[in-house]
Amino acid sequence: MEDDDELLQQAILQSIHGASGTLPSIPISESHGELVSNSHVSQYSFEGGRSACTIIATIAAAEALGGSIQDFNESSIVNWVARGVECYGSINSVGGFSQEHTSLDDVWGHESLRSITGDLQRGPLINGVVGRSAFQGMIFDARNSVPQDGSPMDGSFDVALVITKPPETVMLALCRGNSESILFDSHNRPMRGFEGAHALRFKTDADAAAGLCELFPAVQGMEDFGFAGEMMNQFDATPLFLEVSTGSSVPKVQIPAADIQLPPDNTEAKDADAEELQRAIELSMSTTDQ
Repeated sequence: MEDDDELLQQAILQSIHGASGTLPSIPISESHGELVSNSHVSQYSFEGGRSACTIIATIAAAEALGGSIQDFNESSIVNWVARGVECYGSINSVGGFSQEHTSLDDVWGHESLRSITGDLQRGPLINGVVGRSAFQGMIFDARNSVPQDGSPMDGSFDVALVITKPPETVMLALCRGNSESILFDSHNRPMRGFEGAHALRFKTDADAAAGLCELFPAVQGMEDFGFAGEMMNQFDATPLFLEVSTGSSVPKVQIPAADIQLPPDNTEAKDADAEELQRAIELSMSTTDQ
């Protein structure tokens, strides 16, 4: 078992780091997305924020629905991250999580999120193995899962996808009336030129699928490691809509800038790529041991 664990770790490292031993870098100039906003903070900028991405993505989804592309500005992004970390801390202090990564099911019904999720409707869960065709199929299914009686027409987006590839969660908002979309990511990606949470705009669903493949590349060589290997390449996505009866977007809540506490000069912010790689390895190890 120890030899298998070592082989699994080596396979993960080789796939993600490559032969050079460095993380792959895909500059935004070579990406399929157009940068909308790149903030100066990420979830790692806040104490206790490393596992808050699912809640942050849910808050971003709620505010995007009924909103517009202009809402993906630096001020909004910083506020979503700060509120998500604060909410995660509130939930964790009450019940505590047995695992570092939290799913949408873990937090959906919690009192701290009820003011956000109360006006949202969840669509059927979509899952699959990371890859361009799977992500494009996910987007197709999400667009076609909009309730038959329509959704409130006061915003730019019909549906927002909360997408999880453990241990990370991001949000993809799909525009109404065209094939554009906005990807929101609360993690910093220094190897891709993003020092904080950021938003990318895609002109087509094919571009969005390609962008998700850049963000979540398949880990190669996992076939010999059974379920633990399969987990490395699994994703799931939950489509979210505004309840038709609400007729309006979720009320926007702003934390005053003075109340957002950051470490001096952001020196405590973590390198998300290295941090998440290590967590992915630890997750695989624990699963294999069970």
